[in-house]
This record gives sequence, C-alpha cells and structure tokens, in this order.
Amino acid sequence: MENKGNNNIKKAIELYQAALKGDWEAAKGIFKEDSSWITKKITIKKNTALHVAAAAKRIGFVEELVKLYCSNNHDLFIKNGEGHTALFYAAISGVVRIAEAIVKNDDQRPGNSDVNYAHLIEYYVPLLTAVIYKHIALDILKVKSGLAKWREKENGDTALHLLARKPYAIGSSNQLSCLKKYINSRFNRVYKTALMQTLAHQVVECLCKFVVENLPEPELRKFITTPSSLLHDAARVGNVEFLIILIRSYPDFIWIADKDSKTIFHVAVEYRQENVFSLIHEIGGVKDFIVNGFNQKNDCNILHLVGMLASPYRLSKVSGTALQMQYEFRWFKEVEEMVTPSHCKMKIKRDQPKDQKPGDQPRRKDDVIDGRTTREPVRKDDDIYGLTPRELFSKKHEDLREKGEEWIRKTANSCMLVATLITTMVFAASFTVRGGNGDYEDVISILQTNVAFKVFIVFDVAALHAWRWLSARPSLLRMIKQR
Repeated sequence: MENKGNNNIKKAIELYQAALKGDWEAAKGIFKEDSSWITKKITIKKNTALHVAAAAKRIGFVEELVKLYCSNNHDLFIKNGEGHTALFYAAISGVVRIAEAIVKNDDQRPGNSDVNYAHLIEYYVPLLTAVIYKHIALDILKVKSGLAKWREKENGDTALHLLARKPYAIGSSNQLSCLKKYINSRFNRVYKTALMQTLAHQVVECLCKFVVENLPEPELRKFITTPSSLLHDAARVGNVEFLIILIRSYPDFIWIADKDSKTIFHVAVEYRQENVFSLIHEIGGVKDFIVNGFNQKNDCNILHLVGMLASPYRLSKVSGTALQMQYEFRWFKEVEEMVTPSHCKMKIKRDQPKDQKPGDQPRRKDDVIDGRTTREPVRKDDDIYGLTPRELFSKKHEDLREKGEEWIRKTANSCMLVATLITTMVFAASFTVRGGNGDYEDVISILQTNVAFKVFIVFDVAALHAWRWLSARPSLLRMIKQR
C-alpha cells in the first residue's frame, strides 16, 4: 500500500511537470497507462492537469487534453479546491485559443445541449465582465450567445447587470479610431484603456442584441428588472454609455419605472448624474410625459427628489459650501423649469396601508389591529411629509446654507485683508520712484532707459488690477449668498 501511494505521488509530480512544460508526449504516456489520470487532481489545491496547463498557457497541450476529455465524455468544468475551473485560468491568462478550445469542445460532447449548461453560469457571467479586454468574452459570446440571459447562482445577476454598474468600463464607440489603432499596434497597446472600453462596448451591444431579439416582451421586461433594474443601476452610477446602447436597441426602455414610479431620469436627478439626465433632451416631446410622472401612492414627484440633499460624495465634487449650495440650487431650477406648475405645489403624503380604506383617519403608530400593534420605528424621512418641493429643498438644505454663509463671510474677510495689504504696498511702490524728489529730467531718464524699472511698472499695474478684483470679491460673494 505504501509503494502504491509513493507511485501515485511520483505520477502526480511527473504529470504536473509535463502539464507545466507543455510536454504532451510525457503526459500521453501516463494517460495510456492509466486513463484515470486525465481527470485526477494532482496538486495540494486539487488542480487537474487541465488546470495546470491552462494557467501555464500551454495551448497545444490543452487542445490535445480537451480532445481526450471529450472522447471519454469527461466534464471540462471540474472545480479545483478553490472552486475554479480550467476556463477560469484560461480567462485570467488571456489566451483566447484555450478558452475557445474548452467552450467549443464542451459544446460538442455527446448528449450536451444548451439546457445542460446551467452549471456553467457561475463561471461565464464573471468572465464576460472581468476579462473583456482580452477578447475572451467576445469569443465566448460568438460561440454561445445564449450566455446573455444566464445568471449568477448567488444573486441572479446577468452579465448586463454587472456591466451596468461599471461606469468607466464602456467606451462611446465600438471601434477604435484609425490613429489609435496605428499607435496601438506600433507602441504595444498605448491605448489599452481605450481598447478595453471599445471591447466592452461591443460586448454590451452583443448582449443587448441577443436579449432584445430572442426574448418576448414580458420576459424581456422581467430580464431587465430582475433581480434589480439594470437601467436604474446604470443611471445611479452615471453609466451613460451603457444606457445609450440599451435605449438605441430598444427605445421603450426609457418608460420602465421601478416600484416607486421612478424612471432612469428620476434616478439621475436623485443621484445628481448630469450626463444621464442630459439624455432627456435627446428624446423630444416624450420628456414632458416622463418628467411629470410621479408616485401616486404619496405624490412624490421628480422635483421632490431634487429637493433632497445630494450625497456627500456628489457634493464633494464642488469645492466650497457656498458653491455646493449654488450647485444644488441650479439643479432645482433646471428641473423646476421642466415640470408642470401643479408639481411645484404637490405635497408628499404618507403611503396608505393596504388594509386602510379611502377616507379613513390616518392611523397612529400605536393603533392595534386584530390584537397586533401597528407601532413602527420612526423613520428618518418622517419630516418630509406635507411639504412642497421648494419647502423640502429649504428644509433639507438649511445646514448647507448656514455653512455656506459662514464660508462666504470667512472668504470675504480674507479677501479684504489681502486687498488691504496689496493696496498698501502698491501705492507705496507707485509713489516711491528712485530720484522721485530730485530733478524731473532725471526721473524721465530713468523711465526711458532702465529696463528693470519698466518691468517694475508693468507688475505694479498688474498688482493694482489684482487689488481691484479682490476689493470686488466680497460684494460678489454677498451676491451669491443672497441668491
């Protein structure tokens, strides 16, 4: 028994070295002697020879071994100790031929069909989003376009859902410009980021094309909104290129709303995504219907959403609390000009419970129904009810306004101090000219012949203009404060 164990260890080492070096003849001899070594796990991490060869980028070895797998009807997606398959390592290595060999040959195994691919979902979906810059995702999609509708096992996300949350991964075009292609080929992919974004664009187009052309309308809507609305996810993070591709492939997507009657434009306003909201100007008169949509349960409209204070992350994009307040006010005015006057007067009301009939008195938090107390914890948004959009804006921005006023006062005082110092120095310098109390002709001579003095005069005039600007700064800041 001990000799048998030692022989197995020796064989495992030999097979490991053969797979690592790509020595197919050595591995072939081991497989002929005992075919169980084809799928046997040979490392501490329980990797098979296919795992090792795929990670080592041994293309010829993998192609021959994959044929052996198929002829013996073995599963090409055996997991190692970490739960990874050989395809995972092929994707990480970036070798397209290895990934193609695994996908194509597994598709040709006896008795294999699309319905038998459910166990591959947890591998394909991350691959489609994580390694698009290595062309693997596109090659896999060309072989099995049905992957577009497959979901991750843990949370049900599809590849489109994952890509929707990557705002900087997708480029604005599906082709590199001629100049970038030339530079890319000559200088070892200088435009690697641009190439990645272009490939991501192609992947999204490929995925969208499949789901739009192959899913019936009810199933398509369910696909888009489950487990979360990928449109709203993209709008939330400002993934405008993703949204453009989707809306071009199926224009009716702009009408999809969540349970709170929010479209992508409502979400863009709520999260202050300027690029996404600017798309509303590209849809013509339809925008009037979309922006005036509101939650009929509580009368919360798009103007109420912009009345809420933006997240600290969005506000941090603007320096200075006064300018942040101005940024918020500009958002409010922009949306206010689009909605109907009635929306400006709408007041948020509480959602009516399902078991409460119209006309009933609002239920108190300590009401008891059927022996059960309806007591609920006080929510943070309890102070928004009964407010119009402008009232809500004033309430939620009160702290920011006060901080802005304080910032203006400090800045104005600092400007006045600097202006006073500059004034003192500039005027003293202007009237203290060398030989200024002497003969008039000596002064004229200095002005005409001394280059350094001419430079001094130029900078002195510039300082006077700076003083004038700083003097006007406090009044400018006060004007911003009043607005």
